Amino acid sequence: MLRYLVPLLLALGLSACGGGDTSTAEHKTQQMRQGSAVAVDYGPVVQQLYIAYFGRPADAGGLANFKQQLQIINKGETAQHLNAAYAGSSALQTVVNSFAVSAESQALYTGDTGAFVRSIYVNLLNREPDSEGKAYWVNAINSGQLTRAKAALSILTGALDNKTPQGLLDAQVINNKTANSAVFTQLVGVNVYSGDAAAALARDMLRKVKADTTLEGFRATIDSTVQAMTPTAPASNFAGNYAGNYDGSDLGTFTFTVASNGKITGNGSSTTSGVTLVITGDLGNASGTSVPLAGSMGPLNFSGTLTASGTLTGIWSGLGMSGSLRANRTSR
Repeated sequence: MLRYLVPLLLALGLSACGGGDTSTAEHKTQQMRQGSAVAVDYGPVVQQLYIAYFGRPADAGGLANFKQQLQIINKGETAQHLNAAYAGSSALQTVVNSFAVSAESQALYTGDTGAFVRSIYVNLLNREPDSEGKAYWVNAINSGQLTRAKAALSILTGALDNKTPQGLLDAQVINNKTANSAVFTQLVGVNVYSGDAAAALARDMLRKVKADTTLEGFRATIDSTVQAMTPTAPASNFAGNYAGNYDGSDLGTFTFTVASNGKITGNGSSTTSGVTLVITGDLGNASGTSVPLAGSMGPLNFSGTLTASGTLTGIWSGLGMSGSLRANRTSR
C-alpha cells in the first residue's frame, strides 16, 4: 500500500514524530547547510520534480534555471526538504506550482481525482496504484487537505520515505530514474530536446526504468532515445580541429579533433589546478546544420551543440563543479 501519512502531516505543518517543531528543525537544517563548505547539489531534486510533474528528465536550460531558484530559496536539496518547507514558503510554492500549472503537466494529468492520482503513479513509479494507496491520496485531495499542485511532490516524498517492501522498490525506481535522467540531460543536445515529440520519447524512455536498472545497463536505451530525436547528418560536415576554453567552478583550455567518422579526441588543462584533461567523445545525431556533442574531459563530462560553421557551445560538470564551454574550429 502506498499510503504515506508523514508527507501529508508535514504539508499541514504538523509534527510527524508527535511533538517536534518542523519549523525549528528546518531552521537548524538551513543553518547546517549554510555553515557547510560542501556545495549543495540541487540537480537530483530538480530531476525528481520533472519526473513527478512531467514524467521525463529535465532539459539543460530548465535544470539550470530551477537549480538556481532552489539555491536562492534555500529550503533544502531533497524532495523531503521541499515537501516539509512548502506550506511556509511562498517562494517555494511558486516554484513547485509552476510545474503543476504548466501546459505540459496539465495535459499529462487530466480527469477526475482518481485519474489524476493514477497518472502520477504511472509517470513517477511506473506502476498502477494499489487500491488503498489510491483511495488515501484521492481522499486527501478531495477533502482539501492536499492541493493538486502539491500532490505529485507529496506522492514523490511518500514513495521515497516508505519502508515497506513495495515502498523500497518504488524508491529505487525513483532513484534510478533520477540518476539516468541526469545522464540523459548531459548527453542530449540543447536544440534536440525540445517540443512535444522529444518529450514523449524521453517519457517513454523513463517508463523502461525498473528497480534493478543500472546506469551502465541503461546507457544503450539513453543513446537510442537521443538518436531517435533527430535525423542524422554526415559527421564529416563537422570534422576539423577545434580550440576553446571553459569556465565556471573551474577554468581551463582545450583542443580537440572531430574525425570524419564523428569520433572526438583531444586534450586540455585546468588553468586553476594544472590538471591535464584527456578528451573523448562522439557526435550524436544532427539536425540541419548543428549536432549534439557529448563526451568527457578526464573526470568532467560535457555536452553541447556543434555547428557545421565550426562553433561549439555547451556545459560541463563533474567533481561537484559545473560551468559553460565554447570553442571554434581552427582548421579542417
